[in-house]
Amino acid sequence: MGERATKQFNKRFKGGIEIRFAESSLSPAEQEYRNKCLRESITAIFRGLLGREPSHEELTGQVDISLNKGILRLKKNLR
Repeated sequence: MGERATKQFNKRFKGGIEIRFAESSLSPAEQEYRNKCLRESITAIFRGLLGREPSHEELTGQVDISLNKGILRLKKNLR
């Protein structure tokens, strides 16, 4: 992420991000649905941060995405 995006992220989530799960166990169908929604949410977040579809290695944590410089934008030369 760029410096501006990092500052914006830290400003919005300075208190941290808290995730709460139900204390009672779920049925297998409910657990599968919850896992599917969680996978889709994480993929959408990574897609927004990276500006492209994340790879399997990025989603599973095998690749450090904090080193990624983000999307390279080409500037048009006005002549």
